[in-house]
Amino acid sequence: MNRFFGSATILASAMIATVAARAVTPNQDEAEIREVARRQGDTWSRHDAKAYAALFTEDCDVVNVVGWWWKGRA
Repeated sequence: MNRFFGSATILASAMIATVAARAVTPNQDEAEIREVARRQGDTWSRHDAKAYAALFTEDCDVVNVVGWWWKGRA
């Protein structure tokens, strides 16, 4: 029984350390996603539809929070 709790404690500690490390040093993908999100917010706030649309690919699919489905950049 003690062996189980010891293993569980080590496993939990390793998981917490991994999550903490990711929170402190985000990987490149996450940084790029956050940059796109920042640019989306910026262009949306400026009411700049052309700049907002430029953030998407020609063949994108976007579903907004109310369920509208937009297909393509145009």
